[in-house]
Amino acid sequence: MWCGVSDIAVRCKLFVLIMMMSNSCFAHVAKVFISFSMPEMSIKQWLQQAEKVHAQVYLRGFVDNSFKKTINQATLVIKDNSQGFLLDPKEFERYKIEKVPAVVFVDDNQESITVYGDVGLLPAAQLAATRAESKAAKEVIEKLT
Repeated sequence: MWCGVSDIAVRCKLFVLIMMMSNSCFAHVAKVFISFSMPEMSIKQWLQQAEKVHAQVYLRGFVDNSFKKTINQATLVIKDNSQGFLLDPKEFERYKIEKVPAVVFVDDNQESITVYGDVGLLPAAQLAATRAESKAAKEVIEKLT
């Protein structure tokens, strides 16, 4: 124990803080919205794909309003990935995200297009690029192909 907090909780808290600081350096052209209610494998795949294009991954809030449960869930999916996530309900509100997974592609002019469904980042980007001629989606396609 360290100051009454388990080692895993400390590592996860530090990891989330580091991800918050390191990801603030990137202009995110894609934002991925997930939930721990999704299958674990799906979450891991979204994290891996997001890492390749420096997309930020968002969760709406805590699992069952519990920090401890959230840390436990995060440990299961983050241990195989270096990509982290942010807990940010305001981003869900900003882009009117009501279901997950969802990907928002944000262009330089702040216009955005949202794609819903567990289809993967590349198919989501391809759909956004053809439906809205999204520059952000085209950047994601270039990075993934």
